[in-house]
Amino acid sequence: MFASKDLNTTKDTNCSMKAKEEKIMTLRLPVEIDLEVEQIAITRDTEKSKVIRELLLKGLKEVKIEYALQLYTKGKVSLWKAARLAGCSLWQMIEYAKEKKITAQYTEKELYEDLEALRS
Repeated sequence: MFASKDLNTTKDTNCSMKAKEEKIMTLRLPVEIDLEVEQIAITRDTEKSKVIRELLLKGLKEVKIEYALQLYTKGKVSLWKAARLAGCSLWQMIEYAKEKKITAQYTEKELYEDLEALRS
């Protein structure tokens, strides 16, 4: 669902995404959100479009993490695979799971898979 080539992004070590290419888009926003974006842009002395891009990237990151954690909670993927789907390290995914108070769904088989993945 969230392959980086589909999103046209690269990943860094903090589960964040940086756009490689840009596409011009038009979108509709409620006036209240536009005002908030404008206020952030003024505070940071930057363009509104830059603020909107930053917000979208942060939102995409959150959605990817939530989706990966849902799959993990349902037992459909290991924690390691959830981390790969979200584009972050296993340790970061463990921290996200802790923050969401998700209990470990860890089998011996998954332990061996994760250890093998760490070696490669």
